Amino acid sequence: MISAMSKTPKKPKTATADKKPAGIYFRPDPDTDASLAAFVAAQIVTPSSGAVALTAMQFFLKAQGYYPPPKPAAK
Repeated sequence: MISAMSKTPKKPKTATADKKPAGIYFRPDPDTDASLAAFVAAQIVTPSSGAVALTAMQFFLKAQGYYPPPKPAAK
């Protein structure tokens, strides 16, 4: 009985849970990895590597004209 009481109930799935963007996983080449590590280490407040990669991707997409994405048309 006690073990049944200690189990946490499962959270119901919501509509927003299905709308999460897919994660991107990659393994940088050794030169890029060393450059990233040096950049992160040189910062006063050390950002995560993921935050640096996300910012770099946003800069790249903005330079190509794809960021930020266009707003959906009002209905």
